[in-house]
Parts: sequence; structure tokens; C-alpha cells
Amino acid sequence: MTRLKVQTEQQEATGMIAEAVTTVSALIFAVFSAIKFAVEGSVSDILLSLATAFLVMLPVLIEKLFRCRFAPVVWIWVTLYAVAPLLGESYNLYFIISWWDKLLHFSGGIAFALIGYYLIKLLNKGKPVSLAVRIVFAICFSIALSAVWEFYEFGMDRVFGTDMQQDRYITAVNSYFLADGYGVVGSLENIDSVVVNGQKLSGYIDIGLIDTMGDMLIETLGAVIAALFFAVDRERHPIISPAYVIQTQPDAETAVCHAE
Repeated sequence: MTRLKVQTEQQEATGMIAEAVTTVSALIFAVFSAIKFAVEGSVSDILLSLATAFLVMLPVLIEKLFRCRFAPVVWIWVTLYAVAPLLGESYNLYFIISWWDKLLHFSGGIAFALIGYYLIKLLNKGKPVSLAVRIVFAICFSIALSAVWEFYEFGMDRVFGTDMQQDRYITAVNSYFLADGYGVVGSLENIDSVVVNGQKLSGYIDIGLIDTMGDMLIETLGAVIAALFFAVDRERHPIISPAYVIQTQPDAETAVCHAE
């Protein structure tokens, strides 16, 4: 057994231990949160805790389903990313750290693009897929998943009365409802107060539209940045990027994913 092979095996063992510790810790935290919020009677937080537990186990399911291997750094990053929305929503980090929400959406754009970039090759079972196709698929896949998340936020707000699509005050409104004629856009500017059912507000509430569009734009930005990296690097430095590289083993028919 060569010295290099011993070092490689030791690195892989260390990576697997780090993955296991991270996954078990995150899973315990998600289960603890579900129990905690069940006692408190918060249905939305219970659902988010259960969704977090599923996302924490997602790398395990992907490895089993596609018979692949995540690089340890990617595994740990994805696990931490899976826990972050629970910390933001249920433990109020969205309000304690003002940029927490945007950081997660930006990171999500990168993570989803990363998955899409390699997923298309896995789905093609080792058949050649051009770099351009993989990059376009990665961006589209990331945008699609960001839209699904916004659907989830909208559903939680409508069904459980949460404010995941965070509302904000705006000082100007353009709408057909504000004009006298058909097809004419009316405007209200310099709005400094609004009264709703006798309650005075500091401005007009946008009902989460700006937050939703901002989230999707930031997530798309993350996907585009990831795609630019794929285009420039061309998998020459897979360890630098939080990614895994697909190789077909000569003694097996399955595609195995691992860090070089």
C-alpha cells in the first residue's frame, strides 16, 4: 500500500466522520425543534422542523439513489444550509441578523446550481453532456427550485398566517385601480400614512412582493456566479469548488461521485 493511498484513505475516513457528526447533530437539532414547537403548539414551526430533518437526510438519500459520493465539504455545507432556514424563521435569526435571509437565498442559488450541474450527468447515466448544456440546466434548475421555495413561503403565509414573504412599507404605488379610465395607470406618491380598519400604518404594505422578487433575483445571481465558475474552471480544480466529480469505475457499471 503506497503512502499516497494511505493518506487518501485517512482523508476519506476523516471526511466521513465529519459528515456523520454534522448530520447527526443537525438531525438531533431538527427533531428537538419539532418536539419543542409541538409542546408550544406552533404548527408552522413543526412543519419547518420536519422539512429540515428531511433536507438534512437528503445527501444520504441522493448518495443511495444515484450511488454517488459527495465531497465532505459539500456534504457539510449542504447540511448547514438545510438547518439555516429553521434558525432564521423559528429562532428569529432573520430579525437578529438583517442579512441572514439574503445570504441563504444567495447560497441556495449556488447550491441548487451545483446540484443541477451534476444531476443532469447522473440522469444521463454517464453519457456525454456538453458543458454548455450542463451550465444552462444548472441555472434553470436553480431558478426552478427557488420558485418552489417561494411557493412554499406563500402557502405558509396563506394557510398558517405566517409572514415568510416578509411585508414592508412602501411610499409609492402604481396601479390600474388608482386611475379613472380603462388601461390607465394611476399613481400615489409620498405615502406617509395609511389607515386600515382604524389602525394607522407608516405606509402602504406591499404584501411580500418586493421580498419575493428580491429573493429570486439574489438566488438567480448565486446560480449565475456558480455557472460562471463552471464555465471558467471546467472542472480543473474540483477541490476548490464545493463540488464532487463524476467518474465511471472500470469494474462497475455505476457512476461514482467523489472529490479528486
